[in-house]
Amino acid sequence: MLNNREKIYWLAWSHIKGLGATSIKKIYENFGSLQKAWEISAQELLTVDGIGHKLCQTIQDQRNKIDPEKLFEQHIAKNPLFWTPNDALYPSLLLEIPSYPCALYYKGQVKESENKGIS
Repeated sequence: MLNNREKIYWLAWSHIKGLGATSIKKIYENFGSLQKAWEISAQELLTVDGIGHKLCQTIQDQRNKIDPEKLFEQHIAKNPLFWTPNDALYPSLLLEIPSYPCALYYKGQVKESENKGIS
């Protein structure tokens, strides 16, 4: 699916207040990488359907306050058991809904066949 570095940026984008899963998905689809999208200009961000000037300004302000790598390190220290849509074990059926979770937490052992719809 995606490279492991993308997991860092799925988490970072999910920490931007006012930005929901549907918008994050649109950003990903528009730029093909949330890491790349993290570094784009406000003008480029405005090309994403549903992102207007007010939300764009909010995103810009919050991106300036978030260090994605540091956020990820702190997060996995407390919550190591989570998937983002780039993880191989992210449940495939969730990817079919319009606003799938950007971070999905789990407990215990995971059966790969259950997540991928394999019987």
